[in-house]
Amino acid sequence: MVNPTGDETANEWVSLQNLEPVTINLTGWKLVDQNNRIKTLSGKIKPGETKVFRGKTGLAPLRLPNTKGLLTLFHKDGRRVDRVDYNETDLKKVTSKARVLPLIFATYRDE
Repeated sequence: MVNPTGDETANEWVSLQNLEPVTINLTGWKLVDQNNRIKTLSGKIKPGETKVFRGKTGLAPLRLPNTKGLLTLFHKDGRRVDRVDYNETDLKKVTSKARVLPLIFATYRDE
């Protein structure tokens, strides 16, 4: 969630959802923000589950700017798996009760 109520760095989060029919091992996968800050991932996500990276420790060193941003998920072999980009217009469309940006899928998707 970008631009949450309260302490932004403590309350921001990114969710990663597994749409595959098998468990995904995230070891060595990377989340990269618009300024090429890299968070190396670990752990596993079972089919249909979502893993949330939250707050200062869960997202660091990534940043989620309030005006526009980009997050890209890379497989450990370097292939891009998914990405989400957003801007102020996107954020204004999202109500405070249903903020869902950014959500990234651990499934290969076309742009």
